[in-house]
Amino acid sequence: MRMILVYGVCFLLVFLGAGLCGQAADTTLTPPVHNLPNVAHRGASYSYPENTIAAYRAAINAGANGAECDVYKTADNALVLSHDRTTKRTMGGENKDITKLTLEEIRKLDAGIWKGKDFKGEKVPTLEEYLLLLKNTTCRPVIEIKMEGIETL
Repeated sequence: MRMILVYGVCFLLVFLGAGLCGQAADTTLTPPVHNLPNVAHRGASYSYPENTIAAYRAAINAGANGAECDVYKTADNALVLSHDRTTKRTMGGENKDITKLTLEEIRKLDAGIWKGKDFKGEKVPTLEEYLLLLKNTTCRPVIEIKMEGIETL
């Protein structure tokens, strides 16, 4: 079921997603996600803090055909990128449920320092920021929905 939702969301993003930026959608057919030969898992997460703009920029610069992200909904219905439901591993060590935090509260957390001091200050991006970064590149979004109800937002 989750994969069906992912493909459904990807379809909507490819064909309708350009509307997020106030432009007409590009209706050019793109290859299905499973045909992309080089998908960056959580961005270039080996060298960069996962699910961050820095990781996705690095993936694009490395020539990735796709960039996988993980999405949760915050308490105030913002869609943010995070593999984990809690902040403990990648956002400062406290064990807070990100679905119970607001976007403003999440923006105060540091999503980069756990990977190294060079990434200190990296913020948790929204789904829209991720999509805007990928727009006009050859890197396609690959979205893993981590909780039910997101597809209706």
